[in-house]
Amino acid sequence: MGRASVFRLHKKFKDGRESVRDDERCGRVRVVIPLVGKIRTFMDEHRRGSIETTSEQFEVSVGTVHRIIQDELNMRKICAKFVPRVLSDEQKERRASDSREMVKLINSDPRVLMALVTCDESWI
Repeated sequence: MGRASVFRLHKKFKDGRESVRDDERCGRVRVVIPLVGKIRTFMDEHRRGSIETTSEQFEVSVGTVHRIIQDELNMRKICAKFVPRVLSDEQKERRASDSREMVKLINSDPRVLMALVTCDESWI
């Protein structure tokens, strides 16, 4: 908070203001709240969809869709696919079990580790 804002708030409280909440303002009503659920459903169905496509679908700006996806839905884009930033318990358990299986496989046959580390370049 800037110095000027602190002085302005100090003056308001000195003059009798008791609430720390912002005053009601006139202006456009935010329509973001109802859109969050709709965009979440759309993103679950169209993981590879772009922000522009979503923007056109709901007739809102690209910036609004981007902010909803990042801030409200807590998602980010990985390899052209939107995924949640935080893994669910099921996803964490699956990763742990896959890792345990990989360790067992490597312990049973050391050649597997060499194949994973060196990688056969012909398949890339």
